[in-house]
Parts: sequence; C-alpha cells; structure tokens
Amino acid sequence: MCYKIGNRKRATFLLFTLLIFTGCNNSNEKQTDILQPDFNITVDKLMQNGFYPIPEDVFIIGKQIGDTLLYYQFDDNANIKSKPRYMFCEFPISSINIDSVDIFLEDRMYFRMCEYKNTDLLHIFYIKHQFKGYFFECTINKINKTLGLCYTYPQID
Repeated sequence: MCYKIGNRKRATFLLFTLLIFTGCNNSNEKQTDILQPDFNITVDKLMQNGFYPIPEDVFIIGKQIGDTLLYYQFDDNANIKSKPRYMFCEFPISSINIDSVDIFLEDRMYFRMCEYKNTDLLHIFYIKHQFKGYFFECTINKINKTLGLCYTYPQID
C-alpha cells in the first residue's frame, strides 16, 4: 500500500515539474524559472521579449507563455528603465492537493511559512526560499485548478 502512495506522489511531482517548465518554455524562448526573481528586469527588456501592456487600472506588462500567464506590475509613472513592483504567474495544475504542491515547492528549496486563507474557492499561503529568503504569496484556485505565484520586488530608491 505504501509503495503505491509513494509512486502516486512521485508521479504528481513529475507532472508538476513538467507543467511548470512546459508552461514557461516554448521552443523559441529561453526557459523562465518563475521561482527565481529577475532583479535586472525592466519595461524595456520585457517589451523586447514580446511582453505587452495589459489594460488594467494599474500599469501591467504581460505575456501568455504556453499555458502560463506571466505579468509584471509597475508604478504608474514607469518609464523604459523602470523596475517592477510585482511579478505574478498563474498556470494550471493537475491536483489541488496541498501535499502535491508542497513537493513541487520543496524540490525548489521553498517551504510554506504560513497559511493565510483556505476556503472552498482559494487556498492562500506564503512560501520562503530556504537560502535566498525570497517570499512568494501562493494561491491555489480550487475551481479553476491553477497555482498563482506573486513576488513583491524590493523597492530601492
């Protein structure tokens, strides 16, 4: 019995790994690791890589990469050299089971810091990188079966 459970967890982990890299990688694009924030990203670099403004009440530049939505939010007075305030990514997952998501995150050296909210629709929690200290807000949308990751960039003036 335990052998089957171990195989199921391993299969779920492999599926999550495949989803994250398939969702963030097309053959014509370089691989993006959404759990490693890019501190050199600017409006100009994003536009050069096919990102485009998204009509919202705030300044957002985004792109659909495979089945993954990736976007960056900037200050309203942003220019081509501006750095983002937030990075948000959302992609489909095969299981909304928190243990499966934990396996996916632990393999990337992240662990759950605290739970924020758990309802019939959403499970919101925070994760932290074990060594680098990056914090992400994670949202599991239980209805749409998606995982959302939000990173808040440090603002240095």
